[in-house]
Amino acid sequence: AVAVAFNVPASLCATALLSSGAVTTIARATILSALQSVVLVAAGASQGLMALGLAMIVSAAITTVIWLRATSRHINLPLRGMWSHLRKSATVALMAAIGPAFALWLYGPYPDVVVMPLVFGVAGGLAGFVLGVIISKHPLLEEMVQMWSKIRRQAV
Repeated sequence: AVAVAFNVPASLCATALLSSGAVTTIARATILSALQSVVLVAAGASQGLMALGLAMIVSAAITTVIWLRATSRHINLPLRGMWSHLRKSATVALMAAIGPAFALWLYGPYPDVVVMPLVFGVAGGLAGFVLGVIISKHPLLEEMVQMWSKIRRQAV
C-alpha cells in the first residue's frame, strides 16, 4: 500500500506530460524508472518477502522522484517551486496515515481478527484526512465545504 501511495504522483506526472506532448521525456522517465525498479525488486526478492516489500517501497519513491524531476524540467518549474504547492498535500497524506499506522502498531502486522484493525485503520485514516485538509487549509477544503452545504440543504 505504501508503494502504491508513492506511485500516485508518478502516474499523475505521466498524464500531465502526455497531455503536453512530451513523449521523449516520458520514454526517458519510463526507462529509468523501469531499470531501477527491476534492479531493486530483484535484489529485494533474492533476500525474501520483507526485503521485497521494502525494495518496492524504495523503488516507488525513486520512481516518483524521477517523474517529478522530469515534469519539473519540462514545465520549467524547479522542484522547490513544486514543493511549496505539494506541502499541503504531503501534510494531508501524513495526517491520513496516522490512523492506519496506529492500528498497525496497536494490533501488529498479523492480528488474530482483522475486523477491528480494519475499522480502526479506515476510520483513523478518514479522520486524519479530513483533519489534515482542515489544518493545512488544502484546496480540497473548499470542495468539502461546498459538498457539506449541498448535503445540509438536501437534508432540510
